[in-house]
Amino acid sequence: MKEKLKSRKLAVGGLLTAIIALLTAYVKIPLPIGFAHIGDGAVIFSGIMLGFYGAIPAALGSALGDILAGYSYYAVFSAVIKGVMALIAAKWIMFHEQASFRNMMIVVAAFAFMTIAYFLTNTFLYSFPQAVASIFGDGMQAAVGAVISSVILKLEPRLARLVMR
Repeated sequence: MKEKLKSRKLAVGGLLTAIIALLTAYVKIPLPIGFAHIGDGAVIFSGIMLGFYGAIPAALGSALGDILAGYSYYAVFSAVIKGVMALIAAKWIMFHEQASFRNMMIVVAAFAFMTIAYFLTNTFLYSFPQAVASIFGDGMQAAVGAVISSVILKLEPRLARLVMR
């Protein structure tokens, strides 16, 4: 039985890696400046479904998504940032509480971390003024990701039954 569960987690991890990569690279929501992708919702889902192991598909899928979208210079940074976001979800989101206030605050904290981490990344890659200019776009991306994550948290028990049967 334990071997079957390990195989299932490995298969779900591979599937989540592909889903995160495709949602990051190809499914875009137009915004007033630029666009947002919906891969971040799957990053949070990965952490919830697979626990600490969810950081691996989150990191690999986000890095692959950046490479596929033509932003390969962000791939390493995204891998670390999204892996940490999945770890935050795995550690502190309470599985049985669904979309509780507590869980939503943890999602907000994960996306606040993402915004700050990309600000530091943009400061490193470009310059401080350009990093400041990117805060609005990163904040919009975080808002889209938080909304998608809240929907996932609401649906999460049904999704968990599908994944862990």
